[in-house]
Amino acid sequence: MKSKFVLLGCAGFVVVCAGFCGLGTFLFQNRATDGFFAEIAQAKADGLPTTLEEFTKPVEPKLNAGPGLLAAAETIKQQASALTRPKTGSRTPTFDFNRSNWEAEIPKNEKFFNAAIASMNPALDRAVAATKMPAFGFDRDYNKGFSTLFPEYAEMKMVSRWLSLRAILRAKAGNEAGMAEDLRAIARISAFCATDDILIGYLVQVSVEEIMMKAALQCLSLRNGSPGSIRAVRDAAKVLGPIPNVKNSIRAEYFLAMLSLKEIINKRDPNELKELLGLGPDSPAASEYGVLSNLMVAPGMLDTNAKNALEQQRLNYLALPTDPLDLVKSKSVFNAATRRLLAQQKNPQYYLANMLSPVFEGAAEAFVTAAQERRLLEVLLLSLEGRNRTGKFPAKLPVKGALATDLFDGGVLRYSAKAGRITIYSVGPDGNDNNGVGPSTSPGGGEHDIVVSFPTE
Repeated sequence: MKSKFVLLGCAGFVVVCAGFCGLGTFLFQNRATDGFFAEIAQAKADGLPTTLEEFTKPVEPKLNAGPGLLAAAETIKQQASALTRPKTGSRTPTFDFNRSNWEAEIPKNEKFFNAAIASMNPALDRAVAATKMPAFGFDRDYNKGFSTLFPEYAEMKMVSRWLSLRAILRAKAGNEAGMAEDLRAIARISAFCATDDILIGYLVQVSVEEIMMKAALQCLSLRNGSPGSIRAVRDAAKVLGPIPNVKNSIRAEYFLAMLSLKEIINKRDPNELKELLGLGPDSPAASEYGVLSNLMVAPGMLDTNAKNALEQQRLNYLALPTDPLDLVKSKSVFNAATRRLLAQQKNPQYYLANMLSPVFEGAAEAFVTAAQERRLLEVLLLSLEGRNRTGKFPAKLPVKGALATDLFDGGVLRYSAKAGRITIYSVGPDGNDNNGVGPSTSPGGGEHDIVVSFPTE
């Protein structure tokens, strides 16, 4: 699927909280200053999590798909390393599976990929079996705040890409049942990634969903839109998780910010604190704030900074819409927050608010893009069903109402059926109609639409 999607990275934050000590599960122990914790008390009243019990979701081990998927991922990594080890006398790997678009090489290297999949099949079968478990989770020490690591998400993407490769090869071989199983497993992994209400999890969810969507379109083309392939793709789409909600993700970001800021304001060594805040002697921020840097590490100022930073997150949470598709309202909230922070940019009391404010607006766009892609896929499936019944694609968009609506401009989805080829597209986040030009054909990666076509290019 041709879509505009940028993975924003781990929550958009850059705070590193080294040497974090355990906070316990009750926030108000060992408190530093009253202003910071008054803000936390208000957040608790507003429904934001302030304790680990409120934030984490325990998973019963025997129901957890996570360990099985990680074990399969480890085996797949080892197999891929063996497959791509340079030949004797050469420093160049036979193939680089770390490339962003190696799936495009399948038609040119089908024999190699079939051999690769043959060696991967046992591990991929274990991954598929794991996705049939009802729950998902990993042990993490969230007490580390923004130093909390999420390496498992990269593993989930890797497993999904290999499953997508197998699905495509199975489609080419006419194995629609196996193709369907792999597509459904990828969709389950995507849904699992949203188990933690955290921005990075939601972003990986839509990234893995993108992998499934691309594979689904290739499978449909390889099977010429057969009834079995349509059924397989629709069944996979049904097990995708709910569209992520940026409002929910702020709950987690608030909690991680709370833990990180508590550690910051409890620091006692001014030099260590300056390094932690990016205010060391060689830091651009130190030059920007100049003589104010000494004032900023004073305990009272830090308390005010922490309070302002968390207050901005809490205000965003309260103002954001509960509907994840209300991109206009989400953007207005973040634009207002940005204007407020820009007005206070040189004010040392708002340093942490500027530092901790993540790029949520881009995430909101990514989530609506995922929702739009799902709708485009369903319109394509309906069009293929129409062609299978009548021998030709519908002359006009075959749906009405919400499914026919472009989520980005409120108009009707653009639709074209000519000479056995169908194109359906949305104008995308930029709001401009680029006549169905997707990112792969947009010169220089410029403005483009969100496009679904059949057959795929």
